[in-house]
Amino acid sequence: MKYILRKSHKFCNEVIQFLDLKHQVNHCFDKVVYSNL
Repeated sequence: MKYILRKSHKFCNEVIQFLDLKHQVNHCFDKVVYSNL
């Protein structure tokens, strides 16, 4: 799976940096990817 994180999603990026949990990161990335498709 390819993960796309756009600059406009600063909140998502901050969450990823704050939380070191794979499921949280994947959920956040998936949310960004699917919302931009």
